[in-house]
Parts: sequence; C-alpha cells; structure tokens
Amino acid sequence: MLNLRTLITCAALCAPIVTMAPAGALAQGAAESLPVAVLLPRSGPSADSFGGSMLAGLNFVFDAVNAAGGVKAADGKSYKIALKTFDDPLTDVKIAQTAAQRALDEKYRIIIGPVGSGSASAVQPQMARSDAFWLLAPSVVPGPTKLPNVFRAAPLLKVYNEAVLDWLKMNPDVKTVAMATDQTHTGLVAATGELVSGIEGLGRKVVATESFRQGDKDFRAMLTSMLQKRPDLYLHRGFAPEAALSLEQIRELGGQMPVMWNSAVTAAEVRKLVPNENLMANVVQAATGQSLDPFLGAGMELAKKVKDAVGDKAGTFTATGHDAAVVLVEILKRTKSMDKAAISAAAESLPASALEGKTLNTFSPHDDGLVFKAHEVNVPGTLMTWQLGKGWVASR
Repeated sequence: MLNLRTLITCAALCAPIVTMAPAGALAQGAAESLPVAVLLPRSGPSADSFGGSMLAGLNFVFDAVNAAGGVKAADGKSYKIALKTFDDPLTDVKIAQTAAQRALDEKYRIIIGPVGSGSASAVQPQMARSDAFWLLAPSVVPGPTKLPNVFRAAPLLKVYNEAVLDWLKMNPDVKTVAMATDQTHTGLVAATGELVSGIEGLGRKVVATESFRQGDKDFRAMLTSMLQKRPDLYLHRGFAPEAALSLEQIRELGGQMPVMWNSAVTAAEVRKLVPNENLMANVVQAATGQSLDPFLGAGMELAKKVKDAVGDKAGTFTATGHDAAVVLVEILKRTKSMDKAAISAAAESLPASALEGKTLNTFSPHDDGLVFKAHEVNVPGTLMTWQLGKGWVASR
C-alpha cells in the first residue's frame, strides 16, 4: 500500500536550469518572482500542528527548486516561487473567506488551500469568480474540484474507508465491528453509510454505529454500550485528542480488542496525548499519508531527508505540503503562461510519470496515465500499527 521510494536529491526534484553563460545572458534569463499564496492556520489551536507542519513541507520543496534556479516553464521563462501565507485558523469560515479575499485582492493567481474542508466549501464561490488557479490539499470536500480552475493534490475521504477494508481483508478473524464517528466532521459522517456497506460486503457485521462530537471528554457510556456487543474491532473516526481519550477509556473499561483510528495521528501527538504507551498495544491507524510517519515507518529515504531538513516543524500535514508543492512545480513546468486557463490546462495533462521518485505518496496514474481525473488524484491510503518503543510502522 505504501510507496517505497529511493532517496532523491534536490537535483532530482528539479534539475538545475541555469547553465554557464556570459554575464549578460544570465541577466537576460534571470528567474522572475512567481507569487504563490497559501491559506492555512497561522494562528489558533491548529497553527503548528496543521499550518506550521504543512508550511514546512511546502518550503522544503520550494526552497530546493529556488536554489536550483527556479522553475523553467513551457513559456521559456524561469520562475522562483515567492510563497506568502494568509491566515485561516479554521475557527470560523468567515475568516477563511476574508483570508481568501485578501489573497485575491493582492492579485495572487496561484493559491494553495484552504486546508480545512469547511473553509474550502465556504471559499468555493470566491474560487469560481476568481482569476486564480487553486490547488487543494488536504481538504476533502468534493464541491470545489467541479470548478475548471480547482484541482486537489490529496486523496478524498473514501481512501480512509478503503484502508479500513484493506485491514479487514488482512484480518479475517475480525468478524464484528463497532464504530464511533465525530459528528462535527461532515466528511466522515457522509462516508459512514458507504463504510458500513463495505464492511458488510466483506461478510462482517457492524454491531454499533455511535456518535460523538469534537471536544467531548467522556466516552464511557458510549463505550460501555459498545462493549456489551463484544466487537472484535473498535473503529474510532475522529481527531487525535478524542481518539486518545476513547482509547484510554475503553482499556479502562476492560476492552482489549484491536482499536483502529481513522485519523492521521502522528507519533509525536501520540506521545503527548496517551499517558501510558502500553495503551497503544494493538492500535492500528487507517488513514492517508498526511504526515511523514507512514513513510518514516516504512524506511523511506526521502521521508528521512525531509525530516532531517524540517526537524521539529514536521507534523500532521508535512507530507501533504511536500507533495502538493511537487505537484504544483510539475504543473508549472508545463504551463505556457501564468493565467488560470493555461495552468489548469497543464494540470489536466500532467502525466503521473512526472511525479515518480519525487513524492512521498504514490500518485498512481488514472486510466489515461494522468495525475488528475475530474481534478482528483489516485493516491492510496496508509495502514500503520503502533510498535511499543518505536512508534508507527507500516502494516505491510
């Protein structure tokens, strides 16, 4: 399931495009500045875990490209990417709309984000009216990519479901599943029916479908009801804080079955949120490759290189930011001008082979060999198991 790649250097990411030439020729061919906006949290509770971690991944790629002379586009010009952040703290969609409008007022023609699905939905009307090319990651709301100038560089939420089903196929002794879903995560809620159908299609039985809300602290009543049905697997679908609390409480109540998280919780978050690492025995994560953890757990050299470069800035969305930046660079190499129609056309025709060896996630080709189909990518989910004393490791 995981994409195991060999180590790439900055030269492999973007081969140097400035060759030895007389001083006058260099001056004439000097790289232009290409403004790129990114909408992500720079304040609020997600500033570091979401915003800072994604920015670290973006900067790793863009800094390497700029150091190599910039992106040489199909229009014959070279461009150095000038990234500017616009704060969307993910606390109010009106703030997201304001941040997007600021970027548009400043005439940005290339915009990465928003990060949150709620923000992306709220900003969709501005996307439609804008003269900008938008690259979404990691928001999963499907609506914006129906627009001709909006593409997504991360997988849709169905990949979480597919990862759950893959794990069940690998564990035929697991016959019954109890699940709890965060009702504030509209994407997970919308995907629940499809997941239940998929589980039952494997001949397994879903014995409970409980609900909770982000910020809840006490899951004992819900878990007690679940335990009475003796499930072989407890599937928790929500964010890291609630996942950690529910794990602690289900073990406290005597539940020793495997616990699966449908959330890209990093090893660092686990160590902060779970007071006793022994509680993590028999915990599996079925998610997407948003952080570096799945790739570090698989021994991927590129992930080690990124981790060494970004240090403690690595977090929830570092892999997402890295791969979105690589995708944008490859699109820009192929665009004939820097307007939204030309960039969108370049995205439409981007071959998956252009990303080989450059991304952390595997961007598998669609039937036509391209990265995007209906403006969406073909990226598999990840499966990880917690190993005591080590952290997340690839399940296969």
